[in-house]
Amino acid sequence: MKFNTSLQLRGERSGVLTKIGIMNPNDLKTGTADTFHITKNASISYLKQFLDSMPRPVQTTSADLDKDGRQDYLVCGFGNITGALYWMKKESNGKFEQKIIRPLPGATRVYVDDYNHDGLPDIIALMAQAHFRLCMAQAISSWMISTMMDTKTFYTPVVIMLTSQLIR
Repeated sequence: MKFNTSLQLRGERSGVLTKIGIMNPNDLKTGTADTFHITKNASISYLKQFLDSMPRPVQTTSADLDKDGRQDYLVCGFGNITGALYWMKKESNGKFEQKIIRPLPGATRVYVDDYNHDGLPDIIALMAQAHFRLCMAQAISSWMISTMMDTKTFYTPVVIMLTSQLIR
């Protein structure tokens, strides 16, 4: 669950609720993401389901990845054998186009910021399962890879492997 306002402040809240679907390891696409609103009286309203058919999503993070002024989402689709780190690109018609940033299961956590200070959003993702690693995807303008075609900003993964010897 992610709130759009600090929980340290009093008042109404709204945000995104990521629902994993079925918890046990599986590759069914039953996960969803919903928006919700909590009033000052603690009444909860689910506004709408805006993402569906996701493979065991464990986190949904908002970010305007391509700088088009529309709210995109990154989804950690943990999955089991299949799964991925997804970019849900919001189109002008309000629908989402699913793009795959990392086509492996085990995405558990993602952070978005301008880590290399080039003015474009970069992504750091923690991957688990058999593909345990930290991945960084940097935005590179006017560069094309097959899974990211037809966008203004493209991502190419720069992988940092963490082995058990490095962690100790």
